[in-house]
Amino acid sequence: MTYDNEGRFVPQRFEDIFAKYDRGNKGGLDAWDLLRFHKGQRMVFDFFGWSAAFLEWHAVYLLLWPEDGICRKDDIRRIFDGSIFQQKADEYAVKQRTWSRLEGIESGA
Repeated sequence: MTYDNEGRFVPQRFEDIFAKYDRGNKGGLDAWDLLRFHKGQRMVFDFFGWSAAFLEWHAVYLLLWPEDGICRKDDIRRIFDGSIFQQKADEYAVKQRTWSRLEGIESGA
């Protein structure tokens, strides 16, 4: 949908997704918007494609895990360009350092 037949990212198609499915101009898609998007973009009798697309967007939602339930446009764009994975790795590293400090305090070190 956001890529052409040669595998190039098309920013206008990406923007069109949010223009069409972002109800209420939230700046992102909530779970209901994602379901409407999934239903609106599926091909007739492509049951495997429906399942794959659903699992893919479910994984996106789980990866982002938005506090307010809205997957922001910038976060979804970072998934497309791959930079979200470095951000998540950095967040994980910070969380690990915090946990190791707390464990050191609890053990009396």
